[in-house]
Amino acid sequence: MERHQKEVVAIAAPLLFLKFAAYAVLLGLAGWALNEQLDKKLHGGNAATPYLIIFSLITGAVGLASVTLGYLSLSGKPESNAVAAASGLVAWVLSLLALGLAAKQIHVGKVHNKRLKALEAFAVIVSGIELLYLIAAHVGLALKSTCAAASTTAPAQSDRKPTTTETV
Repeated sequence: MERHQKEVVAIAAPLLFLKFAAYAVLLGLAGWALNEQLDKKLHGGNAATPYLIIFSLITGAVGLASVTLGYLSLSGKPESNAVAAASGLVAWVLSLLALGLAAKQIHVGKVHNKRLKALEAFAVIVSGIELLYLIAAHVGLALKSTCAAASTTAPAQSDRKPTTTETV
């Protein structure tokens, strides 16, 4: 494994673990809230709550899929890197939608349930973590493409013929 690839893995692996944990918590809280809402036991929400629950579930599912593709991209295959970056971008856009709904729910107020407040908080946290991962993934892709381009254009030391000034 090349040096730049080890650096990318050293940065991406902890972020992927953090993404996995955040999306798992988001899915757990949103699943609980949906179950409570369907059983008509959910109290303390407002008009934005049902939409926040649905978008949090969708965001969590797509986010966990992007974590899986991110782990596959650590293998070093170029095509898996592009797929992981694209799925991360989709997960980030969905997390921004959930963030917007959480902001609306906070703005409207009247939320007295601690788990719903935790769902709001994780909707905000997940979007930040996903943004950090996207930045790291794109920096890693840029490093890989730059190093690959440099290795193909630079002549190997043994292939180079010495010039008359070099032979003494």
